[in-house]
This record gives sequence, C-alpha cells and structure tokens, in this order.
Amino acid sequence: MAERLLAAHHSGTLQVAIGRSSDYYGPGGANRVVGDILFGAAVNGRRARWLGRLDVPHSLNYLPDVARALIILGARPEALGEVWHLPAAEPVTGRGFVELIAAALGRPVKVTATSRPALRLAGVLDPRARETIELLYQWERPFVLHASRFQRALGPLGPTPHPGPLPPRSPGSSSEQATPTADAVRHPATNWSAARPPRAGVGAGADGTAVQRTRSDPDEAIHRPFRSALPATSGREGEAQF
Repeated sequence: MAERLLAAHHSGTLQVAIGRSSDYYGPGGANRVVGDILFGAAVNGRRARWLGRLDVPHSLNYLPDVARALIILGARPEALGEVWHLPAAEPVTGRGFVELIAAALGRPVKVTATSRPALRLAGVLDPRARETIELLYQWERPFVLHASRFQRALGPLGPTPHPGPLPPRSPGSSSEQATPTADAVRHPATNWSAARPPRAGVGAGADGTAVQRTRSDPDEAIHRPFRSALPATSGREGEAQF
C-alpha cells in the first residue's frame, strides 16, 4: 500500500505524505494488539493479555498525538512524498502500561503474557493469531520508535507522556488528574463492550435462512478511502501502516 501511494504521488495522481505509528491507543479505540485483548479485557474485568514479554520496553502512540502529527503532515508541503515515523512518548514495559490502566480503572488488572507457543496454538483456529506470530519479535525485545527526523524537519511536537497529565483542552481548564490511559478507559471503543460482536461464520437468521456473519475490521474504515483512490493491481495487497 505504501509503495502504491508513493507511486501515485510521484505520478501526480495524488498528494501523499505517510505517517507511521507504533501500536496505538486512546479515546475511541486502539489497534487490535492493545485494543480488545488489553483495554477491552481490563475494562470488562477480564484477564488482559500482553503480547510477548511484560518486561521489555515498547513504543505506543496516543491517538490525539497521532492526529496532531498527521495534521502537520497534511499542512506542510515539505512532508509530501515522504514516509515519517510519528513522535511517541517514552517506551513503556507491558507491566508498566498495565499498571497505568489499573490506576485509571481504580482497581487491579490481571494480565497474562502471550507467548509464541500460545499464539501458534491459537493460530490453528484463528488466522489473526497466525498473522501476529510474524510480528511477535517486536514484543519479545525492545521496540522503540524513533521520530528524530520528524522532529528536525517538522517539529517540535511533544508527545503526551503515558502517565500524563493531558494538556488542558480549553483555556483555564485543569487536567491534573487526566492521563492518556484514563482518557482511553473513559471513552472506550464500541467493540470493547461486554456484548462482543459475532465472529466470522455462518449462522441462522430470524427467518431461518443462512446468514454470513463477519466481525468488521476497524482498520478497514481507515484504509478504504486510500484504496479507492489507487489504480487496481493484480496480486495480494499489503496492509497500510499508520
């Protein structure tokens, strides 16, 4: 996807600047690695899961910071035709991040580290687990997103620290008690609710007819406008990274 977007930019079809974040979270959602299995489980009192090891640092992007960075990319002509790593707060360990979620909830959160053998076993039935194995190295050793190029060319942009506080949202307002994790917990994604949507499969409709049920991909709503602007190609599409 990134190569096709850049090719379209260089051909004059589109004006493109690509911003890449690490795994992200915030009000209204998170990517699947820290979404339902971490925030969703914690919010609903279930045991949370963290991929890989709990004791290695990992970069995470806070969604409002991602939005601010993307606005800059869209407004600055010198950003066009390039791929940029978006600024993120200091890396945090899985254990440290779960502690921040627990503080936001005001209660302990139980967490399990999901190992490579466990993912292989889950992958027998769940293709998403099989896909995750390929990226597990990012969670088994330190994974740090460097955005120094963005900061030199387009910054400075100070990412919000994971422990907070959040910047005031209006003049004179206070955000002393607000943190990014509390923001995510107070404004959860709809798919974090206790009533989970049906998994992909065939079931019976109200009238007894066969109905194909699917779980929607939250990223699809982001990717679709970009895909529709590109010329069709043969072969398997790669996933866009944001």
